[in-house]
Amino acid sequence: MEIMKNNQFMVIKNNNHSKKVKISIKTAEELAHMDFPDREWLIKDLWREREHMMIYSPTGMGKSWFAWSIATAITGGGVIKEGLWENEKPGKVLLIDGEMDMEDLKERQELSIKATDADQESVYKNLQIISRQDQIMNLGFLNLGSTHSQKSLIDYVEDSGIKVVILDNFSTLVDMPDENSASCMQPFQDFLLNMKQREISTLLVHHTRKNPNGQKMAYRGSQKLSVTFDNILQLAPTESNDGKEDDGCSFHITSDKQRRGGEINCALRLNSVSGTWEIIEHIPKHLRELRDAIHLDQFKNQKELADHLGTDQSTVSRRISNAIQLGILTSEGIKDAYKLAKEKEVEFDEDDF
Repeated sequence: MEIMKNNQFMVIKNNNHSKKVKISIKTAEELAHMDFPDREWLIKDLWREREHMMIYSPTGMGKSWFAWSIATAITGGGVIKEGLWENEKPGKVLLIDGEMDMEDLKERQELSIKATDADQESVYKNLQIISRQDQIMNLGFLNLGSTHSQKSLIDYVEDSGIKVVILDNFSTLVDMPDENSASCMQPFQDFLLNMKQREISTLLVHHTRKNPNGQKMAYRGSQKLSVTFDNILQLAPTESNDGKEDDGCSFHITSDKQRRGGEINCALRLNSVSGTWEIIEHIPKHLRELRDAIHLDQFKNQKELADHLGTDQSTVSRRISNAIQLGILTSEGIKDAYKLAKEKEVEFDEDDF
């Protein structure tokens, strides 16, 4: 079958260039017959080639630990979440850090190699680090809000054959007058689109904005930032599955945006004692409150539970069904709790006489 070539283009004047630019135009038939190489997984079921991903969380949650583990897993064939988040084909990664001390980076690198069970020699060969703290003082650093820094970085990455870049973090690597302004965000947006056009996968580490009055957690800056990302992951606080505290970090990961479909919803802990990532139990606050109330053995029915929790019976019913599905509660356990509450009431009444 012969495919008719369109051979048409549009001419525009680009603001960034003095000369005019040709914009290619494809017909639907041409697009239908284009062949593309399969996108391989950088981290299986988490991040693919030619995708941009952002992770964000409050300060101190562990997002840099997570980013470093992604870096060592990709460069050393490591594993973050056994059976799921793992790398089968090590490749080059450039990690750019905007704030940490070099000694801390060294420690984080070695601990991340151990945590992901990555091949140390492969990581040493494939992972490159650009650190602000490694530079000559007062001579400046990369500012990815500037087209000059953007061009320098892209040129280096392409010359080095690097296909994955990790930016840690937005606040220390991107300088702009107003991060909440869509127009001020545009130069950085252009940079991300430029990287994607060159098939360079980019991971951005970012912070949450302040959330007064219990507002929903969100990343800082203009919503325009989200447009170019294929995956956006939120890291939120969680409690340990066994109640023990250590010097590691733990967080609940949920997907704000997943362009290829599927949902990410799990909790991880980096155990500083064993030095490994562990999947931990995460119970949403409303189900945890329900569980704790039922375990008091003080409520005879759903109405009393609803009054105690400050909600209505239909909401309690839905939460109970959800808790049973997740294995947090059992039907038998709930019935036993109601029964004990009734028995306690009878005992109390008898004691009155």
